[in-house]
Amino acid sequence: MKIGLCGAQGTGKTTLARALARELGLPLIEEQVRLVAREMGIENPRALKGNPELGGQ
Repeated sequence: MKIGLCGAQGTGKTTLARALARELGLPLIEEQVRLVAREMGIENPRALKGNPELGGQ
């Protein structure tokens, strides 16, 4: 299972991710969207929004 969180700085994304990982018994892998996008050959991370492969809406 992969869960991605997005939001503004300081809104608790990392805290939520850690709590979810702990409760679900899943490993936590911290990534920054711009690095993931770059690896996919995408210069603008906002282009990931709506990507059906990523479950974007």
